[in-house]
This record gives sequence, C-alpha cells and structure tokens, in this order.
Amino acid sequence: MTVYSNNWCPHSRRSRNLLTQQNISFTDVNFEQDRMAARQVEIWNNGYRSSPTIIIHMVMTEPTVTELERVLYDSDAHILALTVYVASWCHEARIAEAWLKQNNISFNSVDIEHDADAAQKVQQWNDGYLSVPTLDMTLRETEPTSDQLLAALNLVEQVS
Repeated sequence: MTVYSNNWCPHSRRSRNLLTQQNISFTDVNFEQDRMAARQVEIWNNGYRSSPTIIIHMVMTEPTVTELERVLYDSDAHILALTVYVASWCHEARIAEAWLKQNNISFNSVDIEHDADAAQKVQQWNDGYLSVPTLDMTLRETEPTSDQLLAALNLVEQVS
C-alpha cells in the first residue's frame, strides 16, 4: 500500500494513524517533496493534489457478494486493475464474474486450469490451495473517510 500525502493535511494524518493502528504496513510518499509523485496524484485526481491518495493492492480469496460490495462500493474506491482467477468447475467463481459484469466492473478473467503460472500465483496467495475465485486488485482511494478506508481494506467487521 502506498499513501500519497503531505504533512499538513489532517485527512492524511488520520489515514496514516488508522493504518498504523490496524498494523497495516504502507509506504508514505510526501508529494510536496516528490515532483513525480505530485504529478501522478494530479493525473489520478483530475489536476488536483488530493490528499491523501491511497493505492491499495490486495488479494481476496473466495469473496462473497457482500464482501465485494463492501470493498468496491462502500469504500468508494476506483479500480485501477482487477484480475479474477477462476476454474470452470467453481460455481462461486461464476457468481463473482456475473456480479462484476452486472455491476459494469471491468476485469480480466484467468482460468487457472489453462494457465500454470496463474495457478502457481493462486497457490502462493492461498497457502498452497487452488482457491477460486481469487481476486487480485489494485484500488485507488482519494481522501477516504476512516469507514471508506476500512471498507476498502475489508476490515469493517473486524473493527466494529
């Protein structure tokens, strides 16, 4: 996870504190001191240096529709990349793909039965198991509230 922020913004401090309290490691990039980072934040946010802008890479294994809604809608996150690892025999994978399509969420589908490298990734992420669906996603949160950030990280139930 990367947090693009500055030192004076209370939203940045709140997000960094929340991540620290949740023991979530992150890289903090002060875009006031890094011109390339500032330019990237402006590109993501239509010319604005919105702070914080947070990039989250996460892997979700066998998510329910409720978990997908929490991460992708309740968080108000923007999806930068989403790959869904599936297998033809998995009913839950078909449900996840159908939900994503129904909600007009763009994703790349990879069948682990036909892609050995993909199967190996899924096994690495899931302690040796070929668990599907497994979603590999990169999200962008801009100026999230604490609840939105927790939703994006799928921690709401653990904290509440």
